[in-house]
Amino acid sequence: MFFQKPIPRNHNINLLEPELKTDNIVKQKQRAKIWSKIIIYTAIACFIIGFGLFSKIIISSSELAANFGHNNIFSQLKNLFLSVSPAKTLKGETEDRINILLLGIGGANHPGPYLTDTIILASFKPSTKQVALLSIPRDLSTTVNGRGYAKINSVYALGKNTSDVYAGQLAKQTVASVLGVDIHYYGLLDFSGFAKIIDAFGGVDINVEKDFYDPLFPTTDFKTQTVTFSKGWQHFNGQQALTYARSRHGNNNEGSDFARARRQQQVILAVRKQALSLGLFFQPAK
Repeated sequence: MFFQKPIPRNHNINLLEPELKTDNIVKQKQRAKIWSKIIIYTAIACFIIGFGLFSKIIISSSELAANFGHNNIFSQLKNLFLSVSPAKTLKGETEDRINILLLGIGGANHPGPYLTDTIILASFKPSTKQVALLSIPRDLSTTVNGRGYAKINSVYALGKNTSDVYAGQLAKQTVASVLGVDIHYYGLLDFSGFAKIIDAFGGVDINVEKDFYDPLFPTTDFKTQTVTFSKGWQHFNGQQALTYARSRHGNNNEGSDFARARRQQQVILAVRKQALSLGLFFQPAK
């Protein structure tokens, strides 16, 4: 949830023709209103179609959970719009703190496809429109629903044995218990969707802080390969950004879970910057 102030529109008025002044203003306002609607509706359509085609996404809150699960994105959005009226506030909004759990999984054709190796709490403060990101180490040991200990990245996979909805709710409950905060919503995205979203945006610019290489980066055929990154500004496509965010065996102090979490947040902020850029904003097809 990021916000950008609207760009003011200046009207050019010919003061030598006062009889046209009112008509010009009215026509310009009408054109501005029409183009605003076109841009907004196009953006919404691209968002729905893009996410629907690129990846399975689950968005849930406690009162809507029963409607979600295996439904596709179009059904989920329909349920969301029908269940939440415009007058209803979001959970946490009255307390000025909306917490959203972001989960990243490998998905099909990856080892441990439902392990959430990316776990980030995004906390939004409506009054200031600020967002804080807190990454949670995937190997953190915690109790699951009061029954024994497990790595926190396995919680979603354990819950998925029951259902997608239960898996998301279990992940929410577990992280909420660890952090001692309420978590109001969650979102799930797989590797494929992550890479395709970035490609749709035309890639992202990342400032790689140091040279490093990872000799044990996994391949799609369950082997390993060496990947290398050079210090400085780099323009990454979706797969390159995904590799940069996933690498966890790098040298030069880039092999820790903390280093990986920092890179993941770096990519998220780069995607945000690209999404809000004027160049992308005026290309509705993208």
